[in-house]
Amino acid sequence: MDLTKAEKDYLIKEISLELGAKFDGSHKNLIVPKCPHCGKENKYGIYVGKETERKKPFMSHCFSC
Repeated sequence: MDLTKAEKDYLIKEISLELGAKFDGSHKNLIVPKCPHCGKENKYGIYVGKETERKKPFMSHCFSC
């Protein structure tokens, strides 16, 4: 399912508000202040960049758990 730019921007805004996330320096990831799984701080990221071979929009990853 392809999202329009407006839909993607809306989802990014809602995720940011709900989780308190901020963009990283590249604006390709949202950094969430606390991992919802392990609770570690500033280790959980949500990819919001363009789709690549290895990454798809809204994939998430914790660098701790």
